[in-house]
Amino acid sequence: YIHCTPTTMRYILEELSEETKFPHLRLVTLGGESVKQQDIQRFQALIASPTILGTTGATIEAWFYSCVFFERPFSNPIVNIPMGFIESGCDIQIWDENNQNLGIGERGEIIISSPSLSPGYWRRDKLNQKKFKTGSNHKTYYKTGDIGSIDEHGILYHHGRVDFQVKIRGIRIETGEIENTLMTHPAINDAIVITRARDEVERELVAYLTLKGGLDLTKKKILDFLRTRLPTYMLPAQFILLEKIPQTRTGKIDREALASTSRSYEKQVPIPDPPQTHMQQIIFDIWSDVLGHSRFGISDSFFGIGGNSIELMRVRNHLVSHFGQDISMEYFMRTETVEDLA
Repeated sequence: YIHCTPTTMRYILEELSEETKFPHLRLVTLGGESVKQQDIQRFQALIASPTILGTTGATIEAWFYSCVFFERPFSNPIVNIPMGFIESGCDIQIWDENNQNLGIGERGEIIISSPSLSPGYWRRDKLNQKKFKTGSNHKTYYKTGDIGSIDEHGILYHHGRVDFQVKIRGIRIETGEIENTLMTHPAINDAIVITRARDEVERELVAYLTLKGGLDLTKKKILDFLRTRLPTYMLPAQFILLEKIPQTRTGKIDREALASTSRSYEKQVPIPDPPQTHMQQIIFDIWSDVLGHSRFGISDSFFGIGGNSIELMRVRNHLVSHFGQDISMEYFMRTETVEDLA
């Protein structure tokens, strides 16, 4: 029996080149992080029957509170990976930002009351006030920080973390949705998306990637792939390759380590198409000055490399000033690349 995080299982399966039989392994359960469709597919391809795969919901403050086992063979792909059926004796609710219980299928924070519920954190009164709440039924609940929903069959689903919801230019984004989309690319093995400060005001999305052995990728190919699947405001401004995603001591993804990673240890995904003409170079330099970076090619979309409508107006004003020729915003919006604008 193995119980581990999905991240740990990914590293285990990376070491397997063909179907491997574990004659004494009967059960693998995953928990602690969101299980992705690719995790299910890898398990099915590399771990032979009769080993069973399960997913769980668990937290040290309330112990295990949900579980489900997948039959073999199971459907491929499984679109929504459940955390499982709620354990007997546990009371699971989904709350909104105002601590109101939500209905079937609605997304909110997973709240738990169980026989194993902790009495609280030792000498951390402020944290206790934040994490432990009394419901309308006078029971004490623990706020997990996980986003979830419960369907009409009573099955619990995980949709990310409350603290992984970010705002970019006023738009709320769930980074997990970007990660799941990136991992559907055939060359990408793992993907983690965080935000970084671009300047004193703006933040930008940064995607950390590990690639499958022997495969290569460029930023343009990734953006072309994402543009058909995600809205423009969800496209990362940077793509950084890592040999391995850092983990915490408990086997979870170490996002704090990613956020503090020195840029000298990072390898940017190659950017093709540098400026080829004098005109392209002028426009490229203006874009770089406005955006605060030059990590793009002449065929990259302005919005796809971190630009927004206000910065687009600044670019237009710089060009009008430089060339002494007016450019209508309607036309300007249709020419999203340096190449087209030149």
